[in-house]
Amino acid sequence: MFRELAIRGDGGALLHGYAEAAVLSTWHIQRESSPKRGPFALSAVWRTRNRVWCAHALHFTAARLGGGRWFWPVLEVQFTDDHRLTARLGLPEQ
Repeated sequence: MFRELAIRGDGGALLHGYAEAAVLSTWHIQRESSPKRGPFALSAVWRTRNRVWCAHALHFTAARLGGGRWFWPVLEVQFTDDHRLTARLGLPEQ
């Protein structure tokens, strides 16, 4: 098992169902040191967001290298006026 995990990418989204609640340009996921399995911390730069959809249950999604998509439940999220966001993610879903 990895002791540390970091994933970076360009282009992603926070989804509410199938709707894009926020469109992300760059993002970075870092595994928290405790607890042993998640949660994970997401830092990103957002381009657009829908404030109403962002107030509901969200999932982070982005294309995976080699095909497929990442899909992580968002446990909590905070947006700033300078187009940055931080979020706590649960364990990735298959």
